[in-house]
Amino acid sequence: MAKLFPILTDWRERKAYPDYPRSVPWSFIAPHERQADRNHGQMLKRLAERGGLSPWEMLAVVTGKRIREMERTEAGFAAARPAPLKLLEAHNAEASGGTVLTLPKRVDSPTTCSSCDEPITKGQEYAMLRLPSGEMATVHGDCMRKGSSEEADGG
Repeated sequence: MAKLFPILTDWRERKAYPDYPRSVPWSFIAPHERQADRNHGQMLKRLAERGGLSPWEMLAVVTGKRIREMERTEAGFAAARPAPLKLLEAHNAEASGGTVLTLPKRVDSPTTCSSCDEPITKGQEYAMLRLPSGEMATVHGDCMRKGSSEEADGG
């Protein structure tokens, strides 16, 4: 059985989002150990022992952002909730041999990055990932390269 990293939610979130996962594969969060340590002053093992990360905190860690860079409003928290799931789908697609279309490609019309939920504007580089569901996810070139370089240097 694969090692899992817990997602920290309270009873209200579990009631409001009963299908939200309680954990993610350790292989999803492991490449971001240094960012977790920067954000929380603790390694992933210790964070897992303490209950894990909230979806909002996990989004900051896996996108390489400091907590102070994240929007601290109810709208920011709500927007962060699905984002780790999108990243997890991309991770699972890659792990299972999903198709990653190569860079550079340039977007013809504005769209949103499936990784960081920021706009991808006309002319910016992007990558396309084929998810296990068959759907395509659009990701900033920088988000894709950042993930690849973090994996290459051990996280």
